Amino acid sequence: DRAYLLRDKGTNRQKFLDGQTDKYSWVDLGGSYSQSEILSSILFGHLSEFETIQRNRLSTWHKYADTLREWSHNNNFSQPFLPTHNSNIAHMFYLVAPNKTLRDSLIHHLKESGVDARFHYQALHKSKAGLKYGRANSSCVVSERISETLLRLPLWNGMGDTDIERVVDGCLSFSVR
Repeated sequence: DRAYLLRDKGTNRQKFLDGQTDKYSWVDLGGSYSQSEILSSILFGHLSEFETIQRNRLSTWHKYADTLREWSHNNNFSQPFLPTHNSNIAHMFYLVAPNKTLRDSLIHHLKESGVDARFHYQALHKSKAGLKYGRANSSCVVSERISETLLRLPLWNGMGDTDIERVVDGCLSFSVR
């Protein structure tokens, strides 16, 4: 019942549609989560090409992992760890730097090479909503460390070899020594 309220902008519209009330009104938090027809048609097109899109994203992900493995090891950067019993959706490829200074230096170096690498992860317990709604009774050391050291490499469907090479070459030309 609460999911209907949240989906229907905080109104009891579903109860109205089901004949359980004679009118509907605002009764809870909610939002407008309906998708437009245009966005639905784009999503349908992507779902129709899911296998191809996924194959392309996985290919880029594996090229990063393979070509940056030795560089990552030599420079103390971590790559994504994928347990053998899990599947890889290739949502993103990230590196975890040894510290914030090196993460920021690599981002700057890549930007000078024409690569838009970013960090985006904020420790949830330190976010605005986390501070308001969270229940962390102590510091979340791992989340805080990752939020200061993680960077995402560009990864999108249809990323060409030239784009991938620019990213890889940018990383390979960065050394912490």
